[in-house]
Order: sequence, then structure tokens, then C-alpha cells
Amino acid sequence: MVSAKIDNIILQGIGVSAGIAIGQAKIADRARVAVVETAVKRHEIPLELDRLKKAMALAKTELEGVKEAVAAKRGDEHLHHIDTHLLLLDDAMLVEETSALIEKEGINAEGALKRTLHRLKNFF
Repeated sequence: MVSAKIDNIILQGIGVSAGIAIGQAKIADRARVAVVETAVKRHEIPLELDRLKKAMALAKTELEGVKEAVAAKRGDEHLHHIDTHLLLLDDAMLVEETSALIEKEGINAEGALKRTLHRLKNFF
């Protein structure tokens, strides 16, 4: 019998739930996601606010799809992480502050969201 060589890698990070996990891991490098803040012309601000609203709705729809798929495969006990992200998308402070930055600073939705998340991260 021939056995396959398996290279194990031990990853360390911030724990989000108790216990250990064995299986495939996906590594997300947030440093590679570049968010470019750009100016938005005053007459384009309503369009930018609409773009933010649609993007957040799409993200919510996609997360709900992931939630259904995970529930079908793994059961309800793994859904609290997805529920947390869904709650964030409905958070009034996140939505209102991001929208206010678009309106007051005249910047794009991505830049406004990045600023808002940075401020909230430092706040909490």
C-alpha cells in the first residue's frame, strides 16, 4: 500500500470560536484588497448613495445564500458567524455614517465605507 505524503501547516491567529478546527483553510489577505477613495461630483451623489444601497443589498443576498448552503451541509450550529455579518449590513450606524460621508465629503461608496469601518474599529 502506498501512502500519500501530507504536509501539515499550523496556522495561528485570533480565535473566533472555542475549540480546534481540522480541515481546509482559506487564507484571505486583506492587504491585497485596495480600496481607492475618489471624489464624486455633487450631482452624482444620489447615484453613489443608490450604488451603496444596492451593493449592501447584494452582499446581504449573497450571505443569505451562503447561510442556506452552510445550514444544508453543516447544520445551524455554524451560522452565527454569517448572522454577525448580516447584522452588520443592517447596522444603522454603519449605513448612516457611510451615507453621510458620501453626502458631506463627496466621496465614493468604497472610500466612505472604508473610513466608517476604520472609525468604528477604533471606537470599539
